[in-house]
Parts: sequence; C-alpha cells; structure tokens
Amino acid sequence: MCAKLLKKAIDANDLALALKELDPVYNDIPKYIEAINELDYIRKNGDFVKLPPFKSLRVGDQSENVVLLRRRLMQSNELTKNCDLITNPSCEEFFDEDLGNAVAAFQKTHGLFPDGIVGYSTQRFLNTTAREKISQIRVNIERMRWLPRNFGSEYIMVNIPDYRLKMIENDE
Repeated sequence: MCAKLLKKAIDANDLALALKELDPVYNDIPKYIEAINELDYIRKNGDFVKLPPFKSLRVGDQSENVVLLRRRLMQSNELTKNCDLITNPSCEEFFDEDLGNAVAAFQKTHGLFPDGIVGYSTQRFLNTTAREKISQIRVNIERMRWLPRNFGSEYIMVNIPDYRLKMIENDE
C-alpha cells in the first residue's frame, strides 16, 4: 500500500495527496479535534473544578458540594444556565431539577446509568482532568486508524462502552 501511495504522489507530483489518503476517513475526527481544543482551553485555565469526596448528592439536597458540582457541569456545558442568584441567593447550594437533568446528561455521555444522582462512579468521571480526557481522545483517534477504510456494504459496529450494536447496510 505504501509503495502505491508513493508512486501516486510521485506521478501527481503531490505528496499531500498521498498523505491525505493515510489520514483517517472517519467523519467524527473533526469533532474529536474540536473537543481536544476545548479541553486544552479548560486545562490552560485551571482545569475542571475538582469535587471533594462525598457520599452522594441528589435532587433536594443542599450542600457546599452542590456549588462545586454546578461549576463543574457549567464547564462541560451539561448545565447551561445557573440558578437565579438575584431572587434566591442560596440557590447555588440547592440541588434542583435542572441540576439533576444536567447530571443525568453527563452520566449518559459517559456511559453511566443516567439516574441524576452523583455517587462514586459519577464523582470519579467528574474528577477526570482535562489532560486525561485529551489523552483518551487521542488514543481513540489512533484506534480509529487501525480500522479498515472500507467496511463494505454490510457490517456490524459494536460500541462496547455504550452497550450498542448497529447493523449497517448500504450506509444506513
């Protein structure tokens, strides 16, 4: 394969043409590169808010840890609006429905059971640093390079962490 690519590059007098064919052809690559850039920005600006160990948090709870949880979920955009501090100054410490939905969205994204309760597993994922997430994405991009460029017209794609299996036939 490499010899064919080099010959093609020489014949076309275009090395970029051959290099482009070596790049992964998967549609998600630009999305992963964008995620790396966003995580790098977070890393350079002090990283994700780290949560101290606690037993659990759920809708209805009130705690200083809820304030940190809100900040952490705002950083990763699962929580898109904070509570109204003007009408309720202590609302940041209250675990409301919006925060529960944001936790459930975070859990779903990370392959956890989306119950909206912050227990040990969810805390562990919330405390993953931006540097660790960047490393995970880079490893997955490299793994994509190992996949065949063409799966054919029919194939099965298994996503083990997400517990999903897809049957693909004629690109559908």
